[in-house]
Amino acid sequence: MNAAYEIRFQSLFHEGRALCFPCDEAGHVAMDALSDRARDNYFPLKKQ
Repeated sequence: MNAAYEIRFQSLFHEGRALCFPCDEAGHVAMDALSDRARDNYFPLKKQ
């Protein structure tokens, strides 16, 4: 996966904080490449 792209979720409650995940140019995240902790953080965000 090309690390030149990332999907970013800004915090609604803490200015300047965000979660970022590597993705391809279409915004698809390679779930197999994420750590367990990153996957746990990503899934609830994806459902929004």
